[in-house]
Amino acid sequence: MMNDNFIFRIIIAISVITFTGWVFLPFVQFVWYPQLIIDITSYDGYGSLVDIPNYIIWAIILLKVIILFGVACYNRTARLLFLVYTLLTLALVAFSGMRAQTSIESFMLDLSNISDGLIIGLAYFSYYRDKF
Repeated sequence: MMNDNFIFRIIIAISVITFTGWVFLPFVQFVWYPQLIIDITSYDGYGSLVDIPNYIIWAIILLKVIILFGVACYNRTARLLFLVYTLLTLALVAFSGMRAQTSIESFMLDLSNISDGLIIGLAYFSYYRDKF
């Protein structure tokens, strides 16, 4: 029988795995997609109002994984940081330009976002909030 901590941490693991999968997928998907699809997806971010250097993007990605580790350990500060992180990255999407992704990329990101919403909902609006 699975306990509550296990279920909560599985949801966090799903978020981390699908998010990191989404991040690294463009580096490997050229193997199974034709060149035309790769060319189309290279326009991802075209027309962006905010030009963020790559090292900041990688730092943001790493930050999410670190924060989620803290949430998995029921750290109150990590819970707040995850909420702020999610809201800030959500706001940043409005300025990130055109999206051009494959269906696999969209699936991975959507599953990660659903997991993130579930984590926030459970961490703030369920009996899990008492564990923080």
